[in-house]
Amino acid sequence: MITTVKELPFQSVYNELTAICNASQVHLLSPENRHYGKDETMDKEYSFDILVKPDSSEQIADILKVCTKHNMPLTVRGGGTGVTGGALPVNGGVVLSMEKLNKVIKIDKTDRIAVVEAGVISANLYKEVEANGMYFPIQPGSSGSCQIGGNVSENSGSINSCKYGVMADYVLNLEVVLPSGEIIWTGTDMRKDTAGLNLTQLFAGSEGILGVITKVVLRLIPKPATEIHLLAGLESIESAIALCHAIRQSDVEPSAVELLDREAILLCEGHYGYSMFPQHANNAHLIIKLEGHSEDYIFSLVEQINSLAQDIVKEPILIGRSTEEINKIWAFRKGLGGILNTGNRFYRDIDAAVPLSRLGEYVQHIDMLAKKYECNIVKFGHIIDGNLHTMLILEKGNEASSEEELVRDMFREANKLGGTITGEHGIGLIQKQFLQNQIGDVKYNILLQLKKLFDPGNVLNSGKVIA
Repeated sequence: MITTVKELPFQSVYNELTAICNASQVHLLSPENRHYGKDETMDKEYSFDILVKPDSSEQIADILKVCTKHNMPLTVRGGGTGVTGGALPVNGGVVLSMEKLNKVIKIDKTDRIAVVEAGVISANLYKEVEANGMYFPIQPGSSGSCQIGGNVSENSGSINSCKYGVMADYVLNLEVVLPSGEIIWTGTDMRKDTAGLNLTQLFAGSEGILGVITKVVLRLIPKPATEIHLLAGLESIESAIALCHAIRQSDVEPSAVELLDREAILLCEGHYGYSMFPQHANNAHLIIKLEGHSEDYIFSLVEQINSLAQDIVKEPILIGRSTEEINKIWAFRKGLGGILNTGNRFYRDIDAAVPLSRLGEYVQHIDMLAKKYECNIVKFGHIIDGNLHTMLILEKGNEASSEEELVRDMFREANKLGGTITGEHGIGLIQKQFLQNQIGDVKYNILLQLKKLFDPGNVLNSGKVIA
């Protein structure tokens, strides 16, 4: 559905923006560009007035001055891959696309850093980094279209997060344009820097409500010499959780451990036309990625996994080494999102996370809620992090009236178990009403004061994260 807001007095803003940018960079809303009013958040779509595509930090600074002067809402847009509405122009106004700031400025092997503009497509950076003999491990599933600036703004995770952490763990420094039009660097390019409060980490995960990230300095690491991919078929999610407990209590540190539940497996089998295991092992799949410095080391890890799994996994664990084998192992996991979004259905992605020690309780509660609300929930994702994606499957034009109460119950349980309402997708638009309950009044008021400090006119990405 498309939501229309009242028409804003934008003619003077349009004139000033065309004076700042080339005329080809400024566009009024049209059928050709209306897709900038939506992202991957269910079926939500919003109208806006002006689309602008700047090509420099200086242009962005001037654009923000204009919007602040006219109190014109401005929404920054990266690759449009978010699922919580962070890039939706809910108050109309200006959509600022970062797509033209797409240069990899420098890769330095001595300092182990990459300096990039915020609009660089994430997968393009990974390829260039690896061509220079280095590695950047935070690679979201949408890396073929998401942008580095958006990854920083959301503090994105990835399948590798169980070993390597999240985006903020690799951000050393940021160039940011403030709503006032001032351009700052938040820190230095050093791994060790204790000069003042850490503004870099404040902006990482700020979801675009404090400033516009225009350049990013990222820490790089050496690329692992070898890797291997395993696929285990299990009789239940409980068995999958038990194996994850055993792995966490060992000295094996996998770089990915991903779950597919029975519903996810059946959907993928129907789509691709083949099964990976006999039916009795199709209640859960675990994909395990191992990396190491040598072939001998990597196979020692495989032996440890087989030993840990011997009383849990009934079917032989499949091993993938060739590109063909690896692609087949990962096909179900990587293709599931697209499969869930076909036909007359779409999904709401709940990415709550709980401690691994409490994950079994959380899954049991989710199953109970699915029955209570008569909702189909598909579970998959980063199981060893306790960060499951629990996808509410909805039908277009027939959204469940109980959806928000179901989500509230899921989040309440995650909080009760010591977890969080979002492990990697952020608060955005559709989860802001749940934030205060998790963090409490004092912390919530601190967020409000920070927003007022950086953006007193509430121009930048208004309507997101906080009320």
